[in-house]
Amino acid sequence: MRYHYQIDHHHQKSFIKRTSLFLIFVVICILIFVGYAYIDRMNESSSNTEEKTTSNESDGYFASAVSIIRSPYFQFQANKSWSQATSDSSNSKFVYRSLRGSLIERELTIYVNDSPNLSVTRVLPVNTKSTSELLPQTVSDHCGKLFPTKQQSIQSITMDRVTFNCQGDSTAYTVLAGLIGGNTQISLTRPDGQKANYTIYYSDVTATPSASQLNEIISTFQAR
Repeated sequence: MRYHYQIDHHHQKSFIKRTSLFLIFVVICILIFVGYAYIDRMNESSSNTEEKTTSNESDGYFASAVSIIRSPYFQFQANKSWSQATSDSSNSKFVYRSLRGSLIERELTIYVNDSPNLSVTRVLPVNTKSTSELLPQTVSDHCGKLFPTKQQSIQSITMDRVTFNCQGDSTAYTVLAGLIGGNTQISLTRPDGQKANYTIYYSDVTATPSASQLNEIISTFQAR
């Protein structure tokens, strides 16, 4: 009997020891998992923290995505790919380009108190807001669709209630902003009460051109 008791007691001690080691292992695994989850949550929280805005005037726009572009006559918001081409700009002509590396993808030219003779394939109808801002609508289809046959010359047409020069035979994605019920010379009131005329020309040479960035620019455009 004593011999069996010693064997059972030995087995019991071994069982308790194995069980204790297993429980310790489980606790260590739980602690590691909890610690990893905590660190991961902290990293995610840190990555989602809002960055400081570019200025007091750009509340709600993060420095990593959007900047305010200003001239003496206007300002607008655009993503960080846009910058002014100063060598191609003048006192009445302001040229901006969106670059991918050194490649030009989009170009925006704003003429102030000038009357350039421009032709495009599309028009962006706009209304004015508070006499100094713009409300963009939807960019039109290719203006050449209005002609029964392919046109080899530039024609003055009215499309979406805007009069502009249409280059019907061009395949380029070019757009002029135009005032609904008027033309592409848009009159806005500056803060000093004086009026200025703005002509806004846009082109997109990417493989899949669109007006999304033009709409974003126009919707934040303000006379200065």
